Amino acid sequence: MVCHVNSGWIWTASTDVAWQKSKAVFADFRKVFLLDALPASCKVRVCADSRYKLYVNGRFVEAGPEKTDLNVRRYDEIDIAPRLQIGRNVIAAIVLHYPLEGPGNYSVSTTPTPGFYLKGRIASATGTTCVLDTDASWRSRIEVGRTIVSENPFFSPLQIMESCTPENDSMNWLLDRRQNTAGWAQSYEYAEDELSALLLPEKLRPRRIPFLLEILQKFVQSDRLPLRIGKNTEKEFVFDAGELMTGFVDLGIAGGSGAEISILYSEGFAKSVPEHPKTFEERPIKGDRTDCEHGVLAGYQDCYYPIGAGSQSCPETYEPFWFRTFRFVRIKVKTGDSPVDILRFDYRLTQYPLEVQTSVDTGVGVLGDIWDMSLRTLHRCMHETYEDCPFYEQLQYVMDTRSEALYTYSVAADDSLALQAIDAFSHSVGDDGLLNACWPSRTENVIPGFSIYYIALLYDHMMYFGNRVLLRRNMRVVDRILGFFHKNLDENGLVARIGNMGTDGSHWSFVDWAPEWDSTRGVPPAFASGPLTQESLMYVWGLQLASRIDDYLGIDDKARQYRQWAKDTQRAVNAHCVNASGLYTDGPGSSDVSQHCQVFAALTDTCDVERARKCLETTLDFPHRYAQSSVAMSLYLFEALEKVGLYSRTKRLWKPWKDMLANHLTTCAESNDEPRSDCHGWSALALHEFPSAILGVKPGAPGFRTVLIAPHWLGLNDASGSVATNMGLVHVSWSIRVEGRTKVADVRCVVPRGMKVIFRQPRDPEVQKTVFRYQHSDSGRLPLDD
Repeated sequence: MVCHVNSGWIWTASTDVAWQKSKAVFADFRKVFLLDALPASCKVRVCADSRYKLYVNGRFVEAGPEKTDLNVRRYDEIDIAPRLQIGRNVIAAIVLHYPLEGPGNYSVSTTPTPGFYLKGRIASATGTTCVLDTDASWRSRIEVGRTIVSENPFFSPLQIMESCTPENDSMNWLLDRRQNTAGWAQSYEYAEDELSALLLPEKLRPRRIPFLLEILQKFVQSDRLPLRIGKNTEKEFVFDAGELMTGFVDLGIAGGSGAEISILYSEGFAKSVPEHPKTFEERPIKGDRTDCEHGVLAGYQDCYYPIGAGSQSCPETYEPFWFRTFRFVRIKVKTGDSPVDILRFDYRLTQYPLEVQTSVDTGVGVLGDIWDMSLRTLHRCMHETYEDCPFYEQLQYVMDTRSEALYTYSVAADDSLALQAIDAFSHSVGDDGLLNACWPSRTENVIPGFSIYYIALLYDHMMYFGNRVLLRRNMRVVDRILGFFHKNLDENGLVARIGNMGTDGSHWSFVDWAPEWDSTRGVPPAFASGPLTQESLMYVWGLQLASRIDDYLGIDDKARQYRQWAKDTQRAVNAHCVNASGLYTDGPGSSDVSQHCQVFAALTDTCDVERARKCLETTLDFPHRYAQSSVAMSLYLFEALEKVGLYSRTKRLWKPWKDMLANHLTTCAESNDEPRSDCHGWSALALHEFPSAILGVKPGAPGFRTVLIAPHWLGLNDASGSVATNMGLVHVSWSIRVEGRTKVADVRCVVPRGMKVIFRQPRDPEVQKTVFRYQHSDSGRLPLDD
């Protein structure tokens, strides 16, 4: 006799589950219980496959679980006590399950057993216990009128847009009101041997990141509501959020039986939109994002078909399951034989609860505007993971994440999301040693160079936080990455051709969205005839970063080996990838030269500083001859220019961000010219450059035990601010004065106790003399370090 042990997971008892394996489904769960007294605390554990939204007495509580891959599933622990009331209570959940065999959200993992899981008990004043655990006593149903609609026919990684005809009791089921019991049934309890192994209660792990911030917001034109649309009428209305947002929209209506309401979400007005695109690359042509007179809105939309049960006092409501990304929202209403009143339309802003501590004041308005735009970008690209862009993909890419984590350290000294990302990427390592370019993900996408950015992600964490346990745990992944590149060296000692445009399922050797490389999907065309110099230089960079981590961990033999491999590859690059002018070519024997190879030659010391300076100056002086770094790669360009003493030339390189402001963007775009996304995390460069270069605050040793102060004047008269570190705030101010014919910079710094200070005189002809003073925040000393 086999004993089937209940797992604590439930699903709807419907026997018709075949269709649930090929399409996304929404399931509702509900339990009514009585309380004779209110508890001080009531913590419940909640999980779902794939996602849930939890409600108590009609009020939203939390959404989850935390995004993970198929290696782990996390539960949320939520205190529902603030939502409880004496007497009858309703705890409810909406669960969205994505199928294994059909289209789903790329970044949301799923299993063959859709389900909902909740564990919780409430001790009453009379000594009895109210059990909330999910079992057959929970009522459940499938929302047959609510479906997921692919957002794009060519590329649809989100799978979050909806077509929704609500159930007849849609206004009541979350509350303790009379229910229409049709369609509701007892839930089915999974036995443990029926459940996917990942979901077994003993294998669930606690949430590691904070719950997302949610703040009720109103559109700029909220005073236009309520609006009445008469019967047999078509009207549209555009709502402006004032800036690009991520949030749960909430529509409240009265009447409207037989109407169709479409809600389109857009990043901004476009000059033109292709009517019948044949590929994903055919996208809107953008200009002034606020030009409503000449522009059109393009985006993705939900369709809602009201049942007409709402009234002025009790509106019928629609809130999509997933948060939406929007700057402008267009509502189109087509009524039937009944009028409809739009009573309210607002939203709850949602994002990671980033506590910004860093501030930078330069006295120059445009730099402040770039800072604000960049900070807003980072906020919108942080939810349960870092995201490349909230509008199109919401995927956590390694390259993007390295930049976004660095920006997060700079403004908040917060590594919670970075730790999640580091561990997630380590789970994506393939048999060949390379990582998936984005993770968590349902699809395979390998960009060899992105695995090197993972090493940089670890190196940055070492410098900002110094966590040896984290580093030791992940060095095996680093060794496998570098082992892949080492095994793929050709007879000349260069990294062989290890990828192409990635269109045939092979590795994608993406470098940057330089316009010259559009036809090759961001890959230097030199790949067609052999190895790419950039991939050899990236390999060198990874070896150098890994050797420094190994030095910190005391792994001396491996550090020496990696340094030797780096030197060997540098010799090969210098022997085979340099033209007659001394510039690094995009491949051996290629006539193509890009700025990117000069940048990484400088960063890796593949040539001396003087030659690196000349190479970089050449690409800056003749931008039309050489592929230039886009906003995505500007982080590396700026670092290289600082290293060779050319940081003053970055003043002109902020033009793309000034152009974004001129086009009334409120977040940083994906690329310089024809951006797909108006909000892309890697473009928030100011969040790193302003604190680390203008104020000049950098970690000088692992764990930020030493701070390096190396400010750059950039033609400014003064600057001041505070920079977050894991040891506390570093306060810096500097100003420039004239003594006769000499310009003198006075630099003042206050640092946390226990932090060592190193000052580096910038190589800048603007200023001939610098006076530097610092003190610790708990001392009256003011040492002078010249």
